[in-house]
Amino acid sequence: MDIGAVVLHMLMEEQSLDGWARVKKDFFEESFNSLYTAMNKFYQEYNSIPSFEELETVTREIKTQKDLAAIQLLEVPDIELDLAIDALIDQYSQNESLKLLDDYVGRITVMDSLEVKEGLSGIVLKLDEKTHTDESVSNMSDLLLFQEEGVEEHACIPLGINNDFDSKVGGAYREELIMLGGKRGSGKSLVSANMVANQYEMGNTSIYFTIEMTAMETFQRITSMLSGVSYANIRKNNLDTQEMNALAKTRASMFLESEKIYDNFLDNRDARTFERKLTSECALKPDNQIIIVDDRSLSLTSIDLQLQKAKAQFGDRLSLVVVDYVNQIETGIGKDLYDWQSQIFASKKLKEFARKYDLAMVSPYQIDEGGGTRFAKGLLDSPDSAFLIDAHSKEDGAMTFTSTKVRSGPDIEFTSTMNWDTLKLGPTTKQKPSGQSDEDGETVSVKNIGKKQKTPKKEGSDMPW
Repeated sequence: MDIGAVVLHMLMEEQSLDGWARVKKDFFEESFNSLYTAMNKFYQEYNSIPSFEELETVTREIKTQKDLAAIQLLEVPDIELDLAIDALIDQYSQNESLKLLDDYVGRITVMDSLEVKEGLSGIVLKLDEKTHTDESVSNMSDLLLFQEEGVEEHACIPLGINNDFDSKVGGAYREELIMLGGKRGSGKSLVSANMVANQYEMGNTSIYFTIEMTAMETFQRITSMLSGVSYANIRKNNLDTQEMNALAKTRASMFLESEKIYDNFLDNRDARTFERKLTSECALKPDNQIIIVDDRSLSLTSIDLQLQKAKAQFGDRLSLVVVDYVNQIETGIGKDLYDWQSQIFASKKLKEFARKYDLAMVSPYQIDEGGGTRFAKGLLDSPDSAFLIDAHSKEDGAMTFTSTKVRSGPDIEFTSTMNWDTLKLGPTTKQKPSGQSDEDGETVSVKNIGKKQKTPKKEGSDMPW
């Protein structure tokens, strides 16, 4: 008995919209294409699934009429529609996997180890795309306004870059994509690193995908933020006693049962032995980590593979992922990295990853002279919110965020304190320099958002980004 025929029979018998939303034409054998097409045409016109009688009335094609008659006479086993659809999807997935694997095996002998891994992940990604269907139809009884206690707390992820923003907006939310716009060298990576550092301090795990910076540079920046030690001194390895102690304490806090090793360090001041003992004798905290992926050829497939592994290991503790940055992700489409189709596709996939793995996704993007998106105007179609970053002078010690898109609220603007020594952003709100904020420095509503404006050039900037 063909499972596709069973599903089509049950769909028409039960006229289930939820069931129809779970199936695609590709799931069925080619012999049922005309019948599926007829059902879909009816659905598009009448917004309902046809019964046998209704489809028989509107169908004129002889083959479709014959297929309909055959399916109507089918003896259907006593199972639920959802189970039948699950079996249909399983069957389709198995067949498609064999096709994809056959092509993969034919090329595997010329692949290096990284290509082998990415190839396998690519099969999963392609299979996911092939089996993805529209979201289930929900009626008013399915959607609960008064949610169970703890649901909102789980969904809301404070970013820690501004207290006012976190308290009034809620920070970020799981399944959302946030994009940070700025010119090259504007501080986008610093903001992203601060978000990762803050998640660590909140007891969560986050991943930082870096394309331009090295893993060590990224880790040094984050450690500077966590320890309060000068980033420049960490980079130069020019630390006084107080800074060395603070840095060692922060490093030890990343591991379990590290107190004795830290105490020994305070006695002998041997930093290299201290860190070697930490990494060899102590285990990392199981649910509270910072993962840095340094990949100059970062692809969507690689991102998906890493997220699969991390989600399996950390579960809901995996709260935030940074991809630095969207303009340089290899997508496998378009002529080059800066092809507009590739840019838009990358943004769309990051949003899908946020939903797929139930986490907040953050990604910087480049802007042009007028403050608009560079390379691809449709880049901001997928994100839930987007902000332009204005890093003020080192003396001002401030950074302003201006929304260019907020899907579920009004446009906003806020200014946070910025310590250029430790690279720590916020969380305190600060009055916007040059008198452009309101008098008390609170977050304010933004006018004329989205209008192109020339960004004034800063003279003699010596900021360390």
